[in-house]
Amino acid sequence: MNIPAVESLIQTIRGSSTTIGSQNVTLTCNEFCRASERKNIAGCHKALLQLTREFYHVKDVFKKIIEIEHKIIYFATKPHA
Repeated sequence: MNIPAVESLIQTIRGSSTTIGSQNVTLTCNEFCRASERKNIAGCHKALLQLTREFYHVKDVFKKIIEIEHKIIYFATKPHA
């Protein structure tokens, strides 16, 4: 694993997750960075696995939000009988 390259990407993800308010993703990115600083490869792998889980959780939440928005738009524009 190219730790410096991955850490650079993690920094980007951390910034984005902070922007959207995904605290668990931000915390997991911080865990990766701490493991990286300690040169703890196993800790880096563990953090990446957790980051993947958190990513899919956030993705599912956004998917549900989009579905609800589509329903709102549908019912707001549906002609009244």
